[in-house]
Amino acid sequence: MTPDLDALRTAYVEQLRRHGLTEAGWLDAFRTVPREVFVPRFFRRTPDGRWQGIDGSSPDYWTEVYADRTLVTQLDGTRDPQPDAEPVAGTPSSSSTQPSLMAMMLDALDVTGSERVLEIGTGTGWPDGARYHRVIATCSVPSVPLAWIDQTEEGGHIVVCLWRQLGNPLIRLTVHDGTATGTFLPTGGSFMPARAYPVLNEQQALRAAVRQAGQSREIAYPASILDDDHAGLWIGLQVPDVSRLGLHPINGNEQLWLFAPDGSWSMLDLAKDAVEQYGPRHLWDEVERAYREWEDAGRPTRDHIGLTVTRTGEHRYTLSEAL
Repeated sequence: MTPDLDALRTAYVEQLRRHGLTEAGWLDAFRTVPREVFVPRFFRRTPDGRWQGIDGSSPDYWTEVYADRTLVTQLDGTRDPQPDAEPVAGTPSSSSTQPSLMAMMLDALDVTGSERVLEIGTGTGWPDGARYHRVIATCSVPSVPLAWIDQTEEGGHIVVCLWRQLGNPLIRLTVHDGTATGTFLPTGGSFMPARAYPVLNEQQALRAAVRQAGQSREIAYPASILDDDHAGLWIGLQVPDVSRLGLHPINGNEQLWLFAPDGSWSMLDLAKDAVEQYGPRHLWDEVERAYREWEDAGRPTRDHIGLTVTRTGEHRYTLSEAL
């Protein structure tokens, strides 16, 4: 039985309002556009870590559709939800974005209704429709493609999340003379990476790492610096191509692992404040170095961390001293 959709949508929009969305046009759009059309089926996490497909026959379907949460719609690049099947294991590869994150990005896009907008996520960069006043990406990329900058009008904006497992780097850039510049948004956000970019399998990396012995030392800063809203962003920008994995072995101390594609890894023993590192990159050394840079700059907030993408594709990150 279909519930009272008007009541569900009213409560749903009120959640977005509490998250800071105040523009009447966007609120009306979220209220009137039916989310269920885009997520007729999705996966729900089960207590054992697997995924169960659900659809409109589930008693929880409607409340989950109109909750402020991400809904996983695909696993491992190929597997779609099958509500009548048993729960399955897998890695999310596509989703319906958390509405409050989408609302924040749309607000940052700064549209009046007359602009030409290219959305990256359900499509790709589309030169035949260029130039665009606004570009918004609902998948993440490790760097801003020059094609997006070339297809954006002078003075136009690009809102995008850079692919990092550290820092949730969500930014709005403005295009001038073929260069894009901007500062990161005050609130972070993350998206699944575009499928053209490979993602490290942390479980495989862990299996390789436990067969190796690294160099050990005490840590200068706790693992929690990675989760700081502001320092974590700078660390993520300065320590690229890093995946993280938390682990609590049976009869052992809680651990935090960092992995790089070249086989480098760092393992923090959270009870002993110690790190073991292996490979050509000492990843925790890089993390601590980036954290010191951030501290030396006066601990600037996210919106004081900037990015310039040059005409050659170089990405230059900057720290503005805290006020």
